[in-house]
Amino acid sequence: MNRKHLAIALRVLLCLIATAVFVPAQEKTPEETKPAKNEAPAPRAKDGKKLLTALDLMKINAVSAPRISPGGTRVAYTVSETKMEKDKEWKNVTQVWVVPINGGKARQYTRGDKSATAPEWSPDGNMIAFLADREKDGERQVWTMMADGGEAWAVTSHKGGVSGFRFSPDSKQLLLTATDQPGKDEEDRKKVKDDTMVIDHDIKMTHLWLWNIEKKEEKRLTEGNFTVSDPQWSPDGTRISYTARPSPKADDGSLSHIWVLTIANGDRESGLGGSRLFGRETATRFTSARMCSKQSKFIRPMSPPAR
Repeated sequence: MNRKHLAIALRVLLCLIATAVFVPAQEKTPEETKPAKNEAPAPRAKDGKKLLTALDLMKINAVSAPRISPGGTRVAYTVSETKMEKDKEWKNVTQVWVVPINGGKARQYTRGDKSATAPEWSPDGNMIAFLADREKDGERQVWTMMADGGEAWAVTSHKGGVSGFRFSPDSKQLLLTATDQPGKDEEDRKKVKDDTMVIDHDIKMTHLWLWNIEKKEEKRLTEGNFTVSDPQWSPDGTRISYTARPSPKADDGSLSHIWVLTIANGDRESGLGGSRLFGRETATRFTSARMCSKQSKFIRPMSPPAR
């Protein structure tokens, strides 16, 4: 994302946050506004004004995950709302919205009791994709809809669900991140309801998969005793950069190393020309199509956040 798009995204995000309001409530009669017998009265300041409570904060819609369309005319984002229905368990639901950058009314693109998160535009600008577990609880898949809205459909059917995705530059493939599924021994224990957990054992690693949208076929790209994060496509769609570390444990957060994977043959090389498996390197981004030609090996490490 260039500086112009980044500046636009920041302005839009600030406007969205500034316009986040309390969930509208129906007007109540004086009798209904009285606290119940077992309900504590609302806290008030010395001058009688009502104080802000945790319940009030839960009624504020949260705006996040803005994504600028390839044409730079619209922004997709998410709005999270806490459902507080009477006699029902409270739940947080997130939905995808789209708003024009140059002004106009925002439109809600997804609805229902299931959350839709992590919206992404396809590079050709024809589709919006997001993550949702509409078919099986707890197993999020990639869903897509037309860029102008409409009914969404499931694109992936990865066993166990996926945790993230990236469109290929030609919009024909998805780069998936997914957590490894339980092994046979663990499945056998579940069948006999043996739910014993051992700390720092049976840690599930995250790896990369390639999903062909048209053929509905997937191919595993990484495998081994390490976990993967922050995958990025090269502009020409032939290679992928990612970071790897020994495990997802917090203590291993600084033991990361950059790798570049060639999709055609599966060859993997160190992103910064080293031979170590793990080091103290940060996430990377490919810089330009020129630098990512077949002959070039340059990628740019992102600077660590300021302390």
